[in-house]
Amino acid sequence: GLAALRSPAGPARPGASTVALADELEPGTTGGGRPGARRRERRGGGRGRLVPWLAVALAVLVGGAAAAVLVTKRTPRFRSTVAIQGVAFTRGITAGELRVETDGAVDPDELARLYTTTLDALRAYARSERGSGGPRFDIADPVDVLLAVPADALCEPTAYFDHQAPSNCATAGWATAIGARGTHRLMVVSDRAQLGDAVRRGLAQAVREFSPVPDERLHELQDLTARFAESAN
Repeated sequence: GLAALRSPAGPARPGASTVALADELEPGTTGGGRPGARRRERRGGGRGRLVPWLAVALAVLVGGAAAAVLVTKRTPRFRSTVAIQGVAFTRGITAGELRVETDGAVDPDELARLYTTTLDALRAYARSERGSGGPRFDIADPVDVLLAVPADALCEPTAYFDHQAPSNCATAGWATAIGARGTHRLMVVSDRAQLGDAVRRGLAQAVREFSPVPDERLHELQDLTARFAESAN
């Protein structure tokens, strides 16, 4: 009866338990196809393709930051060594022992070259001139600090150690002064139309005021520099 109706238990299929266990451990896969593994491979491949782009972006960011640091180091902020009320010195160089600063209207390198050529011209002029039977003058560089400033700065009291501007400050294009720590200062207007004449006349005045010459030759030096200031050479 009932025993005859029951199907006899068939023999167990080899590997069936292994496949079932694999299905439990990794749903959606079988021993042959493993679509789940393919999905993971596809997802892993997408991430792999992103890695080179992320590396490139990181390199660009790092390179840009490094370039910004280099620019900052190569262009330090200018700091003036001179303080004159109402004057903003924005550019400057040190040429040998000469400090040159300007308000930006004149390039400091250009001003330094103009000063040097004018000093050389004055020395050549002195060698070509014989004083009253005395030896020729050996003219040293009389200026420590050379400044190009607006015209009205020549009348600014803070430009002078004793706060006393010269009486001709409103009409002259140059002025000499004693600066900090006893430095010899020559100021010229930063107007290009007047610059050459201002440097020439200002240098002649600086030589008269700052050159260490014997008293007996002072008048001779004053006459020599006055002629040079008026000369066209």
